[in-house]
Amino acid sequence: MASSTDMLSALRRYEDPEAGLFEEFAERRLGPGGAFALLAGPLGERRPLAWAICPTIGPEQGNLRRLEALVARRLAASGFEVARIRPDVHPLHGEISLPTRLAELEDAVDLLRDSGAGGVGLVGTVFGATVAAL
Repeated sequence: MASSTDMLSALRRYEDPEAGLFEEFAERRLGPGGAFALLAGPLGERRPLAWAICPTIGPEQGNLRRLEALVARRLAASGFEVARIRPDVHPLHGEISLPTRLAELEDAVDLLRDSGAGGVGLVGTVFGATVAAL
């Protein structure tokens, strides 16, 4: 019989062999607020470039979260490793702090480089695009 720790650990990663990709929570947290990192990548050969998706923060986040997931999965299925940043704040009640978002992004880039990425591209929408551009 599996322990509860083993059962929870099994939920940390999801594989979709048909799409050729995986998704998992990174073990380390990002930035001073401890944001979560959701990694997606190919089950097969990986390209040297990886992508970090900077989330928007605010009321539009709920509408764009699905788009971020679809972009991450499409990139992963095409051979790229992708990190999505999920701040540990409620989008309507959390603080929108540019220095915090930049620190989360820097940590996400480090996470991807530590996993072997040769370079990291940045993408985002609305406020996330501003963070990516900076």
